[in-house]
Amino acid sequence: MENESGTGAESDGREALAVLAEFERALDRGDFETAASLCLDDLTFFGSGMGEEATGPGSLASMFTGLHERLSDVFLDWTLEFDSAPAVTVLGATAVVVATGEGKLVVTDGERTSRYLLTAVLHHTEAGWRIWVYHGSEPQPW
Repeated sequence: MENESGTGAESDGREALAVLAEFERALDRGDFETAASLCLDDLTFFGSGMGEEATGPGSLASMFTGLHERLSDVFLDWTLEFDSAPAVTVLGATAVVVATGEGKLVVTDGERTSRYLLTAVLHHTEAGWRIWVYHGSEPQPW
């Protein structure tokens, strides 16, 4: 982990990663209010699929509620395994996280695996680290 100021990078980076992990756990259990509470008011979120875009915590909760309702008949499980520990760079009150891995989606008619790319920017507030930009995608061939 890097830190422009040279101090506190490891603990700051770990704290930022802990917020991302809690965000993912909240999404996994369908607790979209908790996920939204870990974001800044001017959050920008991009996923891979059509409609996987949100600006602001309310929009994020609404987007995931809609996805959950649309996919609940076919979606069974989603797991993500990173290739290695995510790279975290802390620049003052901003942390940039980059990670790659493999995602496995299990649906009623089988499963598929694909690469997963994550880029996140978090900002440190009085309440702790909060997600500012989140871009998680499963690239598909053109």
